[in-house]
Amino acid sequence: MRWADLRKGGTDFVLARDLDQPDRQFLEVEDVKMNPSLALVVIFVSLILMGGGTADDAAPAEILDLAAQTSERWVEKGEEYLSMGMYNESIASFDKALEVDPENAIALNGKGFTLLSLGQYNESISHFDRAIEIDPENDVAWNNKGFALMSLERYDESLQCFNRSLEIDPEDAFTWNNKGSALLSLERYEESLDCFEESIMINSFYVNPWILRNQADLALKEKKKESC
Repeated sequence: MRWADLRKGGTDFVLARDLDQPDRQFLEVEDVKMNPSLALVVIFVSLILMGGGTADDAAPAEILDLAAQTSERWVEKGEEYLSMGMYNESIASFDKALEVDPENAIALNGKGFTLLSLGQYNESISHFDRAIEIDPENDVAWNNKGFALMSLERYDESLQCFNRSLEIDPEDAFTWNNKGSALLSLERYEESLDCFEESIMINSFYVNPWILRNQADLALKEKKKESC
């Protein structure tokens, strides 16, 4: 019998594997329930003792579920900190979520958005790309990547992202507004006006498209006046 002593957060946890019966792993699920953050540690140690394999091989479904739940709780914490403008704490929480579940697209998008809020555009794009790789239908990540690209004045690339986001969810007022903003920056005023109108139709209480629509309208009138 091989034993591994795991200590995390002041909790002792013992994982045992019977080396004579390689198909059996003995995991104290109740202990993990009391401290869900141990779930990932259990999986990793199981894999080491097994000499490789996958997480599904290493631990029972209940342990894997607890790991996922722990990741979700860290995501919720990260979003809470983000809403309060506590960016460092937000990033730390999303990192915790990704330690538990590196494939958590929501955590990757959340960390990306926090980095975007800090003006770290290139780093944020790498997180949005990873989120999209995991979940290609993540319209929020596509929109956020577009916004980061627009912030870098890479307008044509941002339009590709906004268009993909709108293919997935054509009823998102924020994405229509962002697409309109990119078109406005490219001086494609008539197209931008159409986007702002679409955004207003979806959510008339959203202020930004009203403001930008007026800017686009004035710019279009000025352009027509100059061409006369």
